Amino acid sequence: PVVHEIEAAHAEHARQAEGLIYIETQYFRDRRMARRLAREARDKPGLKMILILPAAPDDVAFEGATGLDARLGEFLQAKCLRILRRGFGRRLFVGGAAQPRRTRAKGRAQLKGAPLIYIHAKVSIFDDRAAIVSSANLNGRSLRWDTEAGLLIERPGTVAALRRRLMEHWLAGEPGAAFFDPGQAVLAWRALATRNAKLPPDQRRGFLLPYDHRQAEVFGRAFPLVPDEMV
Repeated sequence: PVVHEIEAAHAEHARQAEGLIYIETQYFRDRRMARRLAREARDKPGLKMILILPAAPDDVAFEGATGLDARLGEFLQAKCLRILRRGFGRRLFVGGAAQPRRTRAKGRAQLKGAPLIYIHAKVSIFDDRAAIVSSANLNGRSLRWDTEAGLLIERPGTVAALRRRLMEHWLAGEPGAAFFDPGQAVLAWRALATRNAKLPPDQRRGFLLPYDHRQAEVFGRAFPLVPDEMV
């Protein structure tokens, strides 16, 4: 490794964030990043976070993978989410997404009876002051082993427009101002996802559902001596 610019940019803008951090990522498996964000949350009681993840890794959901790498990846993600929950408490919402139709699929290719939407985005937004759009997931492999590329956006108007566009993607109709307000968004998103989880897929509003922490906890396994950056 020569430089870690994407990781460094996340650290710098997390330090500056005061209202809302909004992240969509394929994986969140970097314990160093999780601890950094949790520390910022403990230091800033007004800081909130929305994290959108696929309900399961692609190899687990669609290929039935059960090997060391799949289980270690899920262990690390479950660990990172526990760290975030301890730091943010109720100021954190972790969501998944599913299509608004029923499925007969079993296992982790479905979420609450609907085909999961596989999230492949890698975007982090810090208040309306900075956004990072890149090829890097928030795992050690992307941040410290692989070669990745990204764009740092620091024009407030562009950042605000990007955040709203991303948020609108998961919502339906006229969601209301609370869903976009940094002070109210976490509560609004959690309430919508919880309500959707109680309804049949074709009656849900938008695509949001709660991320199922339990499945990752059960499936994941720690493997001593295997570096986090492997997955």
